[in-house]
Amino acid sequence: MTVQVKSQYREVMGTYDTLNTRLPPDASMAEVRSLLHELEARSVALETRQVYATIGSVARLTLLPDERQSPFFVGLDYRPDGNARRGQYNDEELKILREAATQVQHAGLAARLADILWLLVREAPFARQAITAYVDYARARDHVELVNDDPQDATDSLRRAASLAQQTGKKSPLLDDVLQAVERTLAQHRDDDQQGRYSHALLKVLFRLKRGDLRVLAEQAEDLARRCEGLANWSMARTHWDTAALFHNRAGQPDQSKAAKLAAAEAFVQYARGFIRPGSPPFLAVKELMRAVQLLRDAGATRERVQEVLREIRSLQGEEDRFMRAFPVEVPAPLVRDHQRAGQDQVTGLTFTGALQQLTRIAALPPMAALRKAALDALKTTVVQHLATITLGDHAGRQQVTLNSEEEYLAFQMSRQAANARLLAVISLDAAVAQVRQEHSIGPQDLAFIVASNVRLPAGHAASVQRGLRYGLAGDFLAAIPMLLPQLEAGLRHMLNTEGVETTGLDTSGVQQEHNLNTFLTDEKYTRPLERVLGEAFVYDLRTLLVEKVGENLRNTSAHGLALDGQLEDIPARYTWALILRFFLGGVQRP
Repeated sequence: MTVQVKSQYREVMGTYDTLNTRLPPDASMAEVRSLLHELEARSVALETRQVYATIGSVARLTLLPDERQSPFFVGLDYRPDGNARRGQYNDEELKILREAATQVQHAGLAARLADILWLLVREAPFARQAITAYVDYARARDHVELVNDDPQDATDSLRRAASLAQQTGKKSPLLDDVLQAVERTLAQHRDDDQQGRYSHALLKVLFRLKRGDLRVLAEQAEDLARRCEGLANWSMARTHWDTAALFHNRAGQPDQSKAAKLAAAEAFVQYARGFIRPGSPPFLAVKELMRAVQLLRDAGATRERVQEVLREIRSLQGEEDRFMRAFPVEVPAPLVRDHQRAGQDQVTGLTFTGALQQLTRIAALPPMAALRKAALDALKTTVVQHLATITLGDHAGRQQVTLNSEEEYLAFQMSRQAANARLLAVISLDAAVAQVRQEHSIGPQDLAFIVASNVRLPAGHAASVQRGLRYGLAGDFLAAIPMLLPQLEAGLRHMLNTEGVETTGLDTSGVQQEHNLNTFLTDEKYTRPLERVLGEAFVYDLRTLLVEKVGENLRNTSAHGLALDGQLEDIPARYTWALILRFFLGGVQRP
């Protein structure tokens, strides 16, 4: 071995030493990805950077644990027979993967490396190694994820281990080992898994593999359902009742199965009632309650109970006119209904990912030329611009801006036209979101693919973005908007830095400060590169929504405590949520 080769070997081995030292056994996969990204960016030697990049490509894959043949969302090119082509991995990278599978000590990352190698080269030792490592990682993450009520890493590891072990044969000792780990974890957390997300994922494994005492498992699912009812978590309560019904049915207990189905339908009635709140369109609750009626009928509810819910629906339908009068401009009822139907139709039957993409298309302004023309037409038909000055105020009557020229009034009219377009978009958007919730059971990690490998997301912001987007999907904009606005600012800063634009400057005291969202959306130094990537209309949309006093100024009123609760749940806030979803979806890396 030459001196140069020895040096390169020592350097490569040093990458694993660094990785193993920096990664504690219970590090989440999000933390693994963040560290690999950091180490790759800081590597000077080409060989070291290639090792981190190759391992990082595996860490960034989204795991689909129950898929036997295609368990990863991106990165591999599968043959029709189920075997994987090498895809993006060349011979040198395969060599790195083989070496890394023996050197990496973090069980979660080691499991993925062995799993990928099993899919690529179909060597049985890699399957066995992956199964063992997945079980070890689930054990390492057990307590951490239970405390955070976010069990994806642990449960996905056990689910993938079970799927892999099943492929080795139904009588495989490896399958027995995995199932024992699942049953042991279920028993261990029977009393402390408050929401039951952890237990539900493991119950699904046992149901799919037809293992365990069915009556005991049904009883455990019922206990979880009652616990969630006590916490008013009606969505999870319904999930657990449905699971209990499945186990009772398989155990030959039709009466208990029917009772569980009825309880699941009643839980959905309570979930639907959650849409009855100030500022929320009544048709959203109506839509969900109509589905609840169907669930009650399917479960064998009495006619009286069904009629009771139908009376509630008719009462809500009478509220629709009062709700429409609350819009800031007059919108004819037929036009509202047309936009509601259009919103529903645009997402009906789509995959969850496809539906999210469609939501972002709804939240889009007309072309800038069309906005300018509409504003000019309004300018020609009003005499207001002939006044010397026009003073605009906010919701509290505070003077915000004075228009002194026709140019300023034109900008104001464009902002008004944009606001009208957003109003119609939100009518469609609300209906579309309700349809998405009806067709898809959205769990805590269903948005993970957005943050798993996103060029617009700086390290350390994934959890906030994922949670804020989920709050918006659930209709909780009071929680979503304050959480997401700083993440949007961080994402724009990261995008500008990636484009080579410096985002800091010296203040009057000579101290270097980071510029904020106001500057990014108003200073040409930043708006021009942003417009090249995002488009002029998108940047205009952000500016007039978030930072202009002639517009909604939502970022500043929210950041400085000037926004009332209703403003953070109103039309501009709901539209802003969809715009932020559009921004981050646009950064998802595709295979």
